[in-house]
Amino acid sequence: MDKPGLLKNEEAILYSSQYDLPVTGEGGGEYTMPDYYPEIRRLVSVSAKALPDSKFLSGNLLEFGGTIAFSILYIGDDGSLVCVPYACEYSGNSQLPSEPQGGGAAIHVETTAEAPQCRVLAPRSVSLKTRLRTRIMADAANVYSCRAVDTDGERAGAEDLATLETLPDMISTVKRGYTSATGSATGELRERAGTKLISCDGTVNVTDAAAKKDAIQVKGDICIRCLALAPDGIYTILRGSIPFEEVMTAEGAEEGDAATAWGRVASVSVQADEETGVIHMDAEYDLNGLWSKVAQVPVTQDVYSTEYDLEARHSELGVLSLLCCSNGALSLNGSGQRQSKAGANDYLIDISAQPAIEKVECKDHKLIFSGNCGIKALIASEGDVVSEEFTIPLKYELRTQDDAAPQDIIWQAVCCSVDTSGRIEGSQIHAVAELSIAAHAVQKTQHSPVTEAILDKYAKRDTDESCIRICFPEAGQRVWEIAKRCSANGAEVERINKTQRDAVCDGNPLIIK
Repeated sequence: MDKPGLLKNEEAILYSSQYDLPVTGEGGGEYTMPDYYPEIRRLVSVSAKALPDSKFLSGNLLEFGGTIAFSILYIGDDGSLVCVPYACEYSGNSQLPSEPQGGGAAIHVETTAEAPQCRVLAPRSVSLKTRLRTRIMADAANVYSCRAVDTDGERAGAEDLATLETLPDMISTVKRGYTSATGSATGELRERAGTKLISCDGTVNVTDAAAKKDAIQVKGDICIRCLALAPDGIYTILRGSIPFEEVMTAEGAEEGDAATAWGRVASVSVQADEETGVIHMDAEYDLNGLWSKVAQVPVTQDVYSTEYDLEARHSELGVLSLLCCSNGALSLNGSGQRQSKAGANDYLIDISAQPAIEKVECKDHKLIFSGNCGIKALIASEGDVVSEEFTIPLKYELRTQDDAAPQDIIWQAVCCSVDTSGRIEGSQIHAVAELSIAAHAVQKTQHSPVTEAILDKYAKRDTDESCIRICFPEAGQRVWEIAKRCSANGAEVERINKTQRDAVCDGNPLIIK
């Protein structure tokens, strides 16, 4: 029979998770606004986002940092609604358990800003703080080979190799690679003349990500939302989208690999012509991409010799295999109870969504991502502006070929809001949110392939050619197990009995030779 290539000094690579570490911290600072901003009468809300990280690795010490972009919405002393941006740097470090192994995917660092807080120190001075949650990920490339040696550690010769019977197996593994890019997009909105802008922000909606040769092609839209004051004195939200297409460098990616991408808008600058109502928009954005290369790797599951006593040494490997890698969309709707007193002339200024996926489970060949979507509503009420908040449960499902236990799943799911709408009915706030989701998940599977076959002393076998050996196996035993116990040539056992070595015996006699 043909021997598996792993006994001919050929090597295979199996990928495992080297580390997946959470790091928490804080960021923020004190900010004094310029004099041309009105004094703060009352805070309405504050938001924050962490812009892409820079990182530096020295030995196994990883340093990382970036920028936190705050947005402070308040009522000024003149009764107007004002939005003030503030940006500050943050940094952190983590002592990694070990230095990254060569050949695996590069280290990927992802930071999110959560639970921002704002405290007024003076009429134009505030103190800002947000919790930072950083995730550090890297895979290891494990070179697998199966050596056949004698008890002195010398590689077995051709004659000794010819006595080996191997049980090959194929293990599914996945190599993951990360990449990033920056881009810009421009567009226009046409509104009524005299419309005054208060604030602008945007999100990245990736509609398609496809792996190409050494690249990931990403298509989508930059979704822009502007809070504005209309000529009739009514606050309103202006919406627009700017299509984009980027080709991200991804060395090692190939056509047909699974790919996903996500991003965030770093900044939006707008210029409004109050006479014509034309609003010119310029958006700077950052993209992250991930590609997954799936491979079937041959290993030696078991081995024995027909002529020698043999010791097989196994290696415990936690191998990554792909569950899903895709971009998708989800619609949510729900309602919340107002905490402030409802007025007859109240109207909804804005409603925004902040989704977060918190856990994943696998059931019936489906990955089920779940979490909550935080809804924030701005309501004009009795000449004032109030903020109301509530949450809507979030659930997103993807098909997968395999089921996996939660503790064996390593996953990423980046979710953002691309459009929201709502209405007020009495004391109820109704919201609809359109979400964009980039999801990726792998599972850790444990394997114990043979890494070394140590041939001991020659074992005398019964070589009487006139003898026919017959085994009466128990039901459920495999042909391979019986041939191994009898030190028989597996190919001969297959041929004589017209079976396969991984077949399960049904209790009928088995001719060994």
